[in-house]
Amino acid sequence: MGDYTLINIEATLDASHPQYAHVRDILSFLMGEWAKPGWTQDDYWRVEKHVLADLAPLPAHEFFMATRWTSLLVMSSAYFEEPTERRIAWPSFYAQANIKNYADEIGKFIDWIRPYVTRAVGFKRFNGSSELNAYFMIDQSGHVQWASDPFAKESG
Repeated sequence: MGDYTLINIEATLDASHPQYAHVRDILSFLMGEWAKPGWTQDDYWRVEKHVLADLAPLPAHEFFMATRWTSLLVMSSAYFEEPTERRIAWPSFYAQANIKNYADEIGKFIDWIRPYVTRAVGFKRFNGSSELNAYFMIDQSGHVQWASDPFAKESG
């Protein structure tokens, strides 16, 4: 069914990519940049469909077929002490949020964003775990490297 999972990502978009403006707009939406101060959850959901219409067409990627893709970078739960946090200084952004990762929304998000970044680092941590469970890095060629412990010494 999926565990509550904390995601933390810091990345720089490739500003020369032909899709840069569209990807930036989608990320702005994902990070709640269009929301007004003091809005309630009801306000957010009521306006969401109008903002999504402005973002059309969405990329043909499985991330956008996940039921809860729109809330990936704005969700928070009582299972983590770390607050939901977002910072943007385009082309760079930082986000920390947590979500019940039912359909591997986090992995699908990383797969979607991969071709559009020049670099990205981050981690995910499962509910109830005191240690980080997986680390990832996206290099300039778009290759994603996942590791359970990036600080482990190589054997041999």
